[in-house]
Amino acid sequence: LGPDAPPLVVAGTGPLAPLLRDRPGVHPVGFLSHDELIELYALADRCAVPSRDEPWGVWVNEALACGCPVVASDAVGAAVDLVRDGEDGWIVPAGDVAAIAAALSAPRPGGDVSRGPVAGWTYDFGVEQFLEAVELALG
Repeated sequence: LGPDAPPLVVAGTGPLAPLLRDRPGVHPVGFLSHDELIELYALADRCAVPSRDEPWGVWVNEALACGCPVVASDAVGAAVDLVRDGEDGWIVPAGDVAAIAAALSAPRPGGDVSRGPVAGWTYDFGVEQFLEAVELALG
């Protein structure tokens, strides 16, 4: 992204975390509680989930619900359902570093991303979906 890019704040303690230590412009913050993550999403310019294989990716739900646009790969299941490409964030091909970099440096989408498709993913919706799944399993 270049030397003038804003700092990249990385949450988590996964197996790639050691690769981020002492990298210029990268600030690993390690494990964060749910409340701390909400604060980080609310302050962030965007949330990147460039996974190569992610059946869902709850980070997408959380970031969008906090009003934070998402850069997600097309291998993240939640991106297909919740991200309107160019409106709530960007969906990029998994492993395409140039596309990820372009999305990270693109102008932030206008509007409130929390009012997009993620707005329908409420607690009540989750309960309804759970009950439907139980009925199908018992059916």
